[in-house]
Amino acid sequence: MPIPLKYDPGEHRVKHCWHKPEAGFVEVNREGRTLLIGKCPNTMTRPMAEQLLRTGIAYPPALIIAPAS
Repeated sequence: MPIPLKYDPGEHRVKHCWHKPEAGFVEVNREGRTLLIGKCPNTMTRPMAEQLLRTGIAYPPALIIAPAS
């Protein structure tokens, strides 16, 4: 049975928001490492985000999870 996930946009954070109408990534340098931060399109609504949470692809993909030994 699916879990009714809710999207929390983090009202005071802008980590995953940007001004473009498409999804993408930006590089951020932290402590000598380059990280990729995913950005949602600025046209995404809360209902759209919740639908993606409920039907999206799980990560990490099951194919790369090592079996328990």
